[in-house]
Amino acid sequence: MPPFFDGNNFNEWKIKMTSFIQSIDYDLWDVVVYDPKLPNSKVRYDENDRDFLRLNAKVKHIIYCSLSSNVFESVSLCSSAKEIWNKLEECYGTSLCLMAKDASESDSDEDDSRKGANKISYDEFVEVVDRYTSIISFLKTKIKCLSFENNELKSNVSLMNDNVYKDEVVLLMSHPVIQNIDKHMW
Repeated sequence: MPPFFDGNNFNEWKIKMTSFIQSIDYDLWDVVVYDPKLPNSKVRYDENDRDFLRLNAKVKHIIYCSLSSNVFESVSLCSSAKEIWNKLEECYGTSLCLMAKDASESDSDEDDSRKGANKISYDEFVEVVDRYTSIISFLKTKIKCLSFENNELKSNVSLMNDNVYKDEVVLLMSHPVIQNIDKHMW
C-alpha cells in the first residue's frame, strides 16, 4: 500500500513514496526521474515504447492511489509520471518558501526601516522551520505517550471498578440479612 498524501507533509511523503516505488521496481523510479518521451503514434509503437507505456501507467497508478481527491485534482491532467511528480513538487514541495515569499512581499508597502528589520536570510528561515519541525515532532511524541498512559489509566480504573464491584457483591452476600432473605425465598 503506497503512503497516503493529503497535501500535508510533502517532504515526508516524497521520501516514503520514492522508497515505495523503488522497492516495487527500480525501472518504475527511472520513469519518474528520467521521463523518456511518450510515443506519439499508436501505429508505430515498438516493444520499447510499449514497455515504457506500461511502466509509466503503472507508476502513475501507484502515485494516483496515494493521493487524496483534492491533491489528485491538481495532477489529473498530467500525462507522465515525471510530470505528476514535478507538479506535486511545484504545488506542495515549496509551500514554506512560498509562504516566506508572500510574507516578504507584504512588507513592500511598509517603510524601508521596518522592512529591513523583518527580513531574514534563507538559512535563518530554514533553521526556524527545522526548529519548529523538531518541536512539533517532540509534541506529537508526547501526545502519543500521554494517550498511551491515559489508556493504561482507563484500563486500570476499569479493572479496579470490576474488583470493587466483586468485593461488594461478596460482602453483600455474606451479610446476615441477605442470607436470611435467601433462606426464606427457597
